[in-house]
Amino acid sequence: MLLYSFAIGSTIAILNKLINIYRVQLESETKLTRGMQNIASATDGAADRLIALAGALQRSTTFGDEQIIAAQAMLSTFQLNEKAIAKLTPRILDMAAATGQDLQSAAIMVGKAFTGQASAMSRAGVVVDEF
Repeated sequence: MLLYSFAIGSTIAILNKLINIYRVQLESETKLTRGMQNIASATDGAADRLIALAGALQRSTTFGDEQIIAAQAMLSTFQLNEKAIAKLTPRILDMAAATGQDLQSAAIMVGKAFTGQASAMSRAGVVVDEF
């Protein structure tokens, strides 16, 4: 009976973790879709293409696609279009991995840099000069 309760308990814990990850992914996808709808230059299906990009990047990085989609959604709040977000996403992944930051922080720094606050990058040790 004791072994049975341990097996059930660990199964429930694993299922709860998977459900939470799925919930985060759905929330991130919704935020990205809404963010892309608020950008005047966004085309139909932009969010779906960015979600597909996140899935592809998940296979070659240590970040889950739910984290990547959340970072893309953060970039959309800076009014960046699909093309800019698609180009910046791999760079944000590299920067987060190199600096040990989470993707949200890296996305915020890059978004601020794109809106003219390049000094935000200096906190992570990235030096931006005129060259």
